[in-house]
Amino acid sequence: MTLGAIPYTVISLAIFGLVLLVGGYLMEAVIQLNNELIANPDLPYSKVRLDTLGWLAIFFRALGVLALLCAAIFLVMNANQQASGEI
Repeated sequence: MTLGAIPYTVISLAIFGLVLLVGGYLMEAVIQLNNELIANPDLPYSKVRLDTLGWLAIFFRALGVLALLCAAIFLVMNANQQASGEI
């Protein structure tokens, strides 16, 4: 593995961490709005909205794992390229 891949991986994980921080703030705002809509008796709350926000929360939780998997795949590809000269 070349040593150049390690800084790129660390920098990309740091940038992705910042994206997750901003996304966490946005998810908190969405959840707060969702709770206000549930508490409001004037509007009906649909099952579709509940399912959509559930899937959104699941995808947001999976983003961290996805970032780590992409970083590991990048490092493995770089290590294989250095050993054989090809990808």
